[in-house]
Amino acid sequence: MLFRSGTQATVDALGQLDVTGAVMPLAYLPDGFAPQPGEGFPAALTRGLQQGGVDGWKRTADALNRKAAALTPHGISVGYHNHNVEFAKVGATTGWDILVDETDRDRVMFEVDLGWVAAAGLDPASFLLRHKGRVRWVHVKDLKRGSPRNYALGIQPTEVGSGRQDWPRILRAAEAAGVRHYYVEQEPPYAIPRIEAAARSHAYLAKVVA
Repeated sequence: MLFRSGTQATVDALGQLDVTGAVMPLAYLPDGFAPQPGEGFPAALTRGLQQGGVDGWKRTADALNRKAAALTPHGISVGYHNHNVEFAKVGATTGWDILVDETDRDRVMFEVDLGWVAAAGLDPASFLLRHKGRVRWVHVKDLKRGSPRNYALGIQPTEVGSGRQDWPRILRAAEAAGVRHYYVEQEPPYAIPRIEAAARSHAYLAKVVA
């Protein structure tokens, strides 16, 4: 909702939390959009973004530019967080390419979810290097081996280090790309208790970065 608030209201709200970054978690859906009866949440979001087409992604890019221009002078970074729907074809391009090409490269950064990048069939390490200088945050997320490529908010999660991601290579690329913040994340469903899943991810990453 912060992206729909006025500048001062956003600055005040983030200031109360001592937060210096505002990240948009999903592109705009078409006006009047609503899930259909019996439609699951991922399917509804995917349909809505496809329905919005190129104009929806351009609208999102414009909003990011406007918010960045307003908030950057207050010391607040503005970014966008991806899933895998951004990488589906929209006409001759993709939502992701529209966001990258039509946002201010000096003011609009990206919070790249490496699990969703992989779920779309892309190589996370190469992806990070291709966008060097624009990725400020990453979600460190793993996928099970054999997870199918898709653009419809489908993912088969596992603990970091237990899946198919090449973390030593990815983390080197992240460092080279200028990433500043790393967030370990795992999507449900969980095969083991969540606190144990977090402990396993931490134990693996501690060895990788030691």
